[in-house]
Amino acid sequence: MKGSLRRGKPAGTPKERVRTAVFLSAVMPGLGQLSQGRWISAFVYAFAFTLLFILIMVTVLVPLVTNLSVALSFAADPTCQRPFVEVSFLRLFSLFGLCLIVYLAALIDAYRSQQRRTAERSGPLPSDSSAS
Repeated sequence: MKGSLRRGKPAGTPKERVRTAVFLSAVMPGLGQLSQGRWISAFVYAFAFTLLFILIMVTVLVPLVTNLSVALSFAADPTCQRPFVEVSFLRLFSLFGLCLIVYLAALIDAYRSQQRRTAERSGPLPSDSSAS
């Protein structure tokens, strides 16, 4: 497969190439674009998805660790007055929604781009001269 990609010849049938691009984008947004040789799109999708995923983890883990620390402090000293930290569900759900949008956009982009590439490689459809 690597050799055929280097020579500019697509490997597999058009349906397999579409399936591969979509599968790679499903594994990690940007991989499908990377397999198509679209480096900038691949970087944008991968960076946006990774950044949003990290922000989701921070939104969940920081209050979790803080609350664990507060609970352990209270267990050691019951007079401890440190308050618990709440998870911002609005922030969490908005980040999750944005992450889902980027994920779906990467899938759709990989699919449509591979469809266009397949159509361009196959050339124009032969005209039906008997229909005239």
